[in-house]
Amino acid sequence: MEGPSLRLVVDGDVLPPQSDRMREASSPSKVRRGIARENREAAAMQRDDARLVFAQRVAANLEGGKAAILRPEVRQRLLTESASMGLRPFDANLIIAVAQDAAQRGVMTDACDVLGQLRFVGVANRGLSPLRVLFLAAFLASMVVAGLAAWIVAS
Repeated sequence: MEGPSLRLVVDGDVLPPQSDRMREASSPSKVRRGIARENREAAAMQRDDARLVFAQRVAANLEGGKAAILRPEVRQRLLTESASMGLRPFDANLIIAVAQDAAQRGVMTDACDVLGQLRFVGVANRGLSPLRVLFLAAFLASMVVAGLAAWIVAS
């Protein structure tokens, strides 16, 4: 006698066993398609993206060829610049590491694999968007009007 068989069901569809799904996900063709997709997405990074601009500034300040040396005072100046670009200190340090690694491997910062690495770094905080500023101004204006109305009624 065979006991009950447990199956994973999502929205009425019976999913294949875990081992089948893992085998499908690790097939060479899927891996190649995934790599190609990542390369296309990395290549789509805009030239004015703060992460790419900062990586290029770092690369321009590296010394010693493949040694990729960044003097402490230069690093501090770059970190100050990165803050004005909206990058968090952690993200800026990751970008510095990516740029140094690229220089040590003799690769340009706009190479596909470097762009792919930069994509994983947090995007720059560009401050409040115009829509948020408008919404905030409208909210504050309505609060002022409500306060004035309450003051007039109380008088």
